[in-house]
Amino acid sequence: MYNVATADAQDVRWDFTGLYEGPEDKQFDADLKSYAEMAATFEKNYKGQLSTKLGAALADYADIDKLGNKLFVPMYLRMSCDQTNDAARKAFGRASEKLSEAGAAYFVFFDIEIGNMSEDTYQNLLKTDDMVAKHQPMLDKIRKQARYQLDESAESIIALTGPFLSSEWDKYLDEIEADLRITHNDKEMNLSEALDIIGESRDPEERAAVMQKVNIELKDSGVWKARTYALNNVAGCKNALDAKRGFDHVMSARNMSNQTADEVVDALHAAVNTVGAEYGKRYYKLLAKILGLKTLRWSDRNALLPFAPTTKVSWPEAWKIVIDAYKSFSPTMAGHLENIGNKGWIDVPLTPTKRGGAFLYPFYIPGEDTPQSRIFLNFNGTLNDVSTLAHEGGHAVHYQFSGPKQGPLMYDTPMNYAETASIFAEMVTFTHLLEQTTENQEKLALLMGKLKDAINTVNRQISFSNFERGFHEQRKNGSLSSEDFDKLWMDVTTQMYGEDGDVFTYNDMNHMWCYVGHFMSPFYVYAYAFGELFTQSLYAVKDKFGDDFEQMYIDLLAAGGTKSAEEMMAPFGLDPNDPTFWENGLHASMGKLLDEAEEIAKELGY
Repeated sequence: MYNVATADAQDVRWDFTGLYEGPEDKQFDADLKSYAEMAATFEKNYKGQLSTKLGAALADYADIDKLGNKLFVPMYLRMSCDQTNDAARKAFGRASEKLSEAGAAYFVFFDIEIGNMSEDTYQNLLKTDDMVAKHQPMLDKIRKQARYQLDESAESIIALTGPFLSSEWDKYLDEIEADLRITHNDKEMNLSEALDIIGESRDPEERAAVMQKVNIELKDSGVWKARTYALNNVAGCKNALDAKRGFDHVMSARNMSNQTADEVVDALHAAVNTVGAEYGKRYYKLLAKILGLKTLRWSDRNALLPFAPTTKVSWPEAWKIVIDAYKSFSPTMAGHLENIGNKGWIDVPLTPTKRGGAFLYPFYIPGEDTPQSRIFLNFNGTLNDVSTLAHEGGHAVHYQFSGPKQGPLMYDTPMNYAETASIFAEMVTFTHLLEQTTENQEKLALLMGKLKDAINTVNRQISFSNFERGFHEQRKNGSLSSEDFDKLWMDVTTQMYGEDGDVFTYNDMNHMWCYVGHFMSPFYVYAYAFGELFTQSLYAVKDKFGDDFEQMYIDLLAAGGTKSAEEMMAPFGLDPNDPTFWENGLHASMGKLLDEAEEIAKELGY
């Protein structure tokens, strides 16, 4: 196998050894059959008997879950690497449907029976069964959600129809976005390549021209209309289901899943919509000064500074930067990431048929006691790509701590805490680079780059969340048109970034909402802002604990999904329920970085 530290980016691809040779692998069909048989046996053995057999049921459930991962994940990964791979797409569809059919037929009773179990019976099991006691955090969560469950028949139908709703729209939209082509300077490119130009080009006219073409092509290619239908479908289904379950707030179901109170999430939004928005405007006005522009166009939002490094970073250089940065904080974390790379768990190059963006997918498979992790990148040699590697690497390392500690049913974390490790890893990498920099121009470039990332993670994601809140609420009164989505998009944008002409002009961006795939998973996006400020508050106090902090941090990661935000932060003297917590996070991140950037900019004559 290649050496991940020295290989060219084009050669660093996923190793599927131990999974399936491909979509046509005969073992795939055999495993599908085994999964259905195991699911049927599970119901036969445990339905109506959890009051005495819950521990054994949890052990069998974990084994079935591992096999489900082996069936589902590899085909998703192959699809992500090549969106033209029809065989992988069909296998993925078969796996999704078969797993959902089995879930609807054989597993729905499990949560309902746990939720309905008497408190005396539950407490007795906690005292007498070690497997039950180990999984108490998960079981407590199930029991807390019981009041929102429907009867078994209804829950079975919901589980059965799941693969035919938003996931089908996702696959369709991925396909038409993969076919979307933008022509610029006689070169045809995909959406990811065009967005890279908007973010990386030094020429403001080129940025504006490409954004205009993207905005037009999103409409002309059919993405605009398709996303309209898809989001109407997602919001309509969610509103109907929320009403049946008894949720009052459009975000309550997601917040409960994230183990976070509605009031805490509302406080996050309020802080970002006020304090965060003002910091954002300060940053963009400083950016305009440095660029020599009176007013920014929306296409200038991610513009590089005139003196930002122009050279591309090779893959070996990027890998070394991140590993060295990890070592500067925790050699243990660096060792885990090196091990992940050497196992072939990273897919690096930017290719024409790859889906856009980056992600980390952790999963257990049968016979393994530690989760595998697959890091997905579209590496193009920018400093932002280095930060993305640090981010996704942080996710991967997280599960190397939580997996062995919590096991396959509790190693994963709620979305808003899941960003803790990744954002912390970004900060470690940023600090490492800043400490090695002596020239003011280079420091300012790094500071402005980090501010850009923070504002995109916090302000932009909360603006996305404001957009989601808006269309989910409006959907209660009927379907929205594409023009309705455009208007709402512009409204929330000006609320966060200022009226037209204040900081930005907003030409050629009214359709840009329709390529944001996260809207298909309702209220996913606020987790990024939650995680950023949650982590910045944590990072701000690390020096207070000296050498003890590394182990305290590793213990936090090892908790997986077993602790609430309050429990995770208590050892560090922090409380997310405090209304000032989120504002303090903004001051500790954006405020501190802005003060330093403005001071250096002034010294440089801006």
